[in-house]
Amino acid sequence: MEINVLDVGDPFMRRVAMVLQTQLGKKDLIELAPGPRGVERMIDEIGKRADAGTIDIFRLYAHGNTGIINVAHGHERGEDEDSALTLSTVQRLKPLLATLTPYFSSTARVELHGCMVALGTDGERLMLELARLWRVRVQASPDPEPMGAVQFQGRVYEARPGGLSCVPPTDITKN
Repeated sequence: MEINVLDVGDPFMRRVAMVLQTQLGKKDLIELAPGPRGVERMIDEIGKRADAGTIDIFRLYAHGNTGIINVAHGHERGEDEDSALTLSTVQRLKPLLATLTPYFSSTARVELHGCMVALGTDGERLMLELARLWRVRVQASPDPEPMGAVQFQGRVYEARPGGLSCVPPTDITKN
C-alpha cells in the first residue's frame, strides 16, 4: 500500500495533488489543511486507511528546511503547533508517532519531499530518528526541490536504523 500525504497550506501542493491523481492515477491522497495538531491529524487519517503491516511507501509532500518538514502548516514553521516534524517535535510526540510503526511493512520506505530536509546535522538526525522509531528506510534530499515535483530531483539520502547513505532517486512511476 502507498500513502501520499500533502500539506495543502500552499497552493503549489494542489499541483502535486493534481499530478499524483491525473498523471499517476494515485487516487487516495491525504490532504491536510493548515492548523494545529497536524501530526496527530495525519496519523489519524493514515489509521483510517491502513492495516498493520500494509504500508510499503509513505510519502509526505510539504515545505521543508534543514531538519524540518511541515505536515500541515504551509510556508510557516509548524513546529509550535505540532504541525511539523523536527527533532524537538519527534521527541515530544514520540509515543504518538510510534503508533504508526505497526502499519509499516518490513520493507517500507518513507519519503520526505520538502526542500533541504536532509541538509546538515539536524536533517541527518531527524531522518535517523524517524528510521529508528518506525523501523523503516527514510529518504529525503539536502537540495532545494522544484515546486510541484512528485519525485526527488537531486541527491537523496537514505537513513536506516543503522546509518545514513546516499542513494539514487526512486522512480515514482514504477511503484
